[in-house]
Formats: sequence, C-alpha cells, structure tokens
Amino acid sequence: MPREALSAAAILNFVMLACSASLFSVPVMAPEIAADLGLSTNYVGVYSGLLWTCALLTSYGSGPLIARFGPMGVSQLCLLWCALGLFVAALGTWPAFVLASMFIGLAHGVETPASSQLLARLTPAPQQPLVFSLKQTGVQLGGMLSGVLFPFLLLRFGWRGALLAMAVAMLLSAWALQTARRRFDRDFHAAHASIPAKPMTQALRAVWVDPNLFRITIAALAYVGAQVCFNAFLVSYLVHERGLSLAVAGSVLTVGQFGGLLGRVIWGAISGRILPATVLLIALGTVMTAGFALLGGIGHHLPLLLLYLVCFVVGLTVSGWNGVFLAEIARLAPRNEVGRITGASFVISGTGLVVGPLIFSALAGASSAAMAYMLCAASTLAGVACLAWRRSA
Repeated sequence: MPREALSAAAILNFVMLACSASLFSVPVMAPEIAADLGLSTNYVGVYSGLLWTCALLTSYGSGPLIARFGPMGVSQLCLLWCALGLFVAALGTWPAFVLASMFIGLAHGVETPASSQLLARLTPAPQQPLVFSLKQTGVQLGGMLSGVLFPFLLLRFGWRGALLAMAVAMLLSAWALQTARRRFDRDFHAAHASIPAKPMTQALRAVWVDPNLFRITIAALAYVGAQVCFNAFLVSYLVHERGLSLAVAGSVLTVGQFGGLLGRVIWGAISGRILPATVLLIALGTVMTAGFALLGGIGHHLPLLLLYLVCFVVGLTVSGWNGVFLAEIARLAPRNEVGRITGASFVISGTGLVVGPLIFSALAGASSAAMAYMLCAASTLAGVACLAWRRSA
C-alpha cells in the first residue's frame, strides 16, 4: 500500500476526529446544558437538523472550494469553522446555538468530499475500501473521545469551559496542518490545473441517472438517518428514559463508538476481497435493523452489560458502513470527479442527517425515544430493501 496514501489517511483521520468531537460536544452534554438553560433535550434534534442542513449546503459547493484551496486547505477551514462554532456555542443563548450548528455543519459538509478526492488520487483501487475506512474511523475516535472527555471537562470547568477548551484545540490543530497542506496540495493543484470546472448540477445529474450510484445513495440516506439518531440521542435516552447517570450513559456511547471503530476497519478489509460492497452493506443493514429493534423494544429492561453489548453491535454496523460506501462511490465515479460526485451523493443522502433528528425529536416528544429508535429500525430495513432491489435489477 502506498506510503503517501497511508500518511494522508492518518492526517485526514485526525481532522475527522477533531471535527467529530465538535459534532458530539452539544449532544453529549445536552442533559447538563438543557438543565442549566431551562430547555428540553429534544432540542438536540433541532440543533442536529440545522447542523446537517448547513452541511448539505457546503457539500453542494464543495467542488469549487476543493479546487480553490486544495484538500488539506479545506481541512484547515473545517477545523477553523468548528473552532468558531464551539466559541459561539459557549455563549449559551439560542441564537448562539443556531450559529454554532451552522459553523460546525459547514465543516462537516466539505470535509468528506475533500478527503475522498485526495485519497482516491493516492490510493490504488483495490486498497481504497480499507484506506477510506481507516480514514473514517476518525468519526468513532471522536465519538469515543467525546463520551469520556466532555463529562470529565464538564465536572471541572462546566459545559462552557469544556466547549472553549475544545475550540482552542481546534485552532492549534488547524495551525499544525500547514505542513501537510504544503506537502499534499501542491501536487493536487498541479494535477488539476488543466481540468475545467464543472457545475455541481452535472454531478447531481450523474448520481441521479446512474442506477448504481443512485440506489446506493438512497440506501445511504436511510442508514445515515438512523446513524445520526443513534449518536445524537443515545445519551439523552439513557439518562431520561433508562435512568442512568450522565457518566454511565456517556460510557455506553463510547462503547458504541468503539464498535463503529472496529467495524470500519473490519468491513473495509472485507469489502471487495471477501464480499462485494453491496452484499456487505445489505448484511450490515440487516444487523442494524435487529439492533435498533432491541434497543427501542426492550432497551429499558436490558441488564447494563447486555445494553453495552447491544449498543456495541449497533455501533459496529450503523457507524461502520461509511468507509465501504465512500470507497464504492469513488469506484463508480470518474477518477477526477471523485470529490464532486461524493459531494453530490452527500447532498442526497445527507438529507437523512437533517430529517432524521427532526422526526426523532418529534416522535420522542409525542411518545418516547424508545419508539423513535423503533422507527430507526424501519429506516435501516428500507435501506436493505433498496440495496436488495439494486442487486435483483
């Protein structure tokens, strides 16, 4: 495997870890923030919905940003946007949280297209599922870090101090990335200097008319909606409906994220070598469905150790499929259009990140979070049906 590809994947993994930590900051501390400000934890759904709406808008414009700043330059922008969002969130007013969700969303919308463009150029096709999956483990590492770090910081500095500390770490990380930008973006600009810019509408049309791209993108929409709800609401669900402490609930989230970390590596190694990507994604979706049904159906009554196990299995699948998906998009897309096609696919599939938390919040408020997790099971089952239809077609 090329050393340059592994080096770039490691750097981009760190960027994703940092961005993921900023994403989890408010949901992990939501019970404490809500109690301090007199709000309901169901507002996490509104926060997540706004965040991913902004992510979709940025993803739509990812092509020009990547062409202008290069993949590593865009990664620096992502860290700066996250830092700004955390600084603003520490103000603790509802307009501040709206702005914070927008800034953090901007970062998450363009980070994946930029990294996909660079890794697709550096990595031979047979190794792409594993390299993409290794890079994507930054999401789980960031989630695991958040589940442990933010409760620790909260006890010592309060939730505002925890947000400010993470913001400073983001700024330092953006500065440290300058060396990598000089290393990788110089070759990127040289390789793409003669490629004419194309509007994003062409990339959206390419996803729409290609049956393979379209069906895997629609399946990803179903999977990713369930994924964001599992991550964003698990702590609040376990605190308010299961009666666990914030620290224990955070540790359950950490176990789920650890499952996702292992899953991304394992599924990346399997995809294309032992199982075709579509077959693997169908199998993962089937396990997701069973896990969400258990979590929503009897999660209130499961012994704690069994609850850890269920959340580990759910994390193994619902947070472990993304690298396989991104590598399959890179395989199907024209080589010089990987970033643009990835961004276009995210514009479609990412609507699950917006709609999922809003529907979850509404159902949790009207009924319970347990019932909302049963809806997640229905969503992942729909994704399985979409992929199975793709294979039979």
